[in-house]
Order: sequence, then structure tokens, then C-alpha cells
Amino acid sequence: MTDSALLKESGLVNFDSLADMRRYMGDLLKHYEQEADKYGERIGQLMREKQRTDKGKRGSNIIQQNWTKVGYVFVNTRDPVTGTLEILLEALEDYKAKAARTYEILRSFDNLEDLDIPKGSTLTLFVKSGVPFRIVTGSAEGKSTGRDELTVAA
Repeated sequence: MTDSALLKESGLVNFDSLADMRRYMGDLLKHYEQEADKYGERIGQLMREKQRTDKGKRGSNIIQQNWTKVGYVFVNTRDPVTGTLEILLEALEDYKAKAARTYEILRSFDNLEDLDIPKGSTLTLFVKSGVPFRIVTGSAEGKSTGRDELTVAA
């Protein structure tokens, strides 16, 4: 499955089998782990760059005093390296949390297979903020053709 085929926001994804759903969740987990690795590498680069530029300066700790609130968002116009570093750290924590939640769902997938879901049932996965959240099983009459997505506002 391509990265663009993964629903990383909120919405409904339909599957024809538990195996297809498990594969999808595995791909989602792989995506979040790759993103966390990518952010981790970039954070390391920025920290080394900041360390080089701050060498000899006092108080080179990451501080949040460079942010100005503009409406609902914060803007950093004084220190782009530190600002980018802070944003990347937040994104890294978000991806780590999503990966951990998706991993826990995959670990308990055998329990889902024990639920006696009738053959030919469709499965609808509700993805909330990029994380598998709820599953609904349906009858063969409402069966879709392939995997469908419906994005909903989070």
C-alpha cells in the first residue's frame, strides 16, 4: 500500500477481511515509525547545528521565549533553528504516540479474530486523528467493492 493511500486524519475505511485490515494497520504503523525516525534524524542535525553556533554562548538551552501568539497560533521570528527544533520535537512525540497506539491495537488483533465475525462481513475502521479507534462489522448485503475511504472532520 502506498503512503498516500493511508488515512492519517479522521475518517472511515472499509475492508473486506480482517487480513486486509491488519495489513492496513501494519502499513500505518510502519508509516508512523518512519516519520518518527525522519523527525529524530532532523532533530539531531538541528541540535548539532545549534550546538556549533551556540558554542561559547551562555544559556544555550531550548527556550520558548521566542514565540509570539498571533490569534490561535504561535509564531517564531527570532530564532528559526530553535523554533524548528521545538516543532520537530512536538511532531516526533505525536508520531511516537500514534505508533504506540497502533502497535497496541495490532498486538491485540488476535482477540478481534476470536469474535466470530461472519464470513463475507464488511469491516469499517474509524480512524481518529490518524489512529485506529473503532471497528464496526457489517453484513454481506452492505458489502463494498474493495477499500473505500470517507474522511470526516475531526
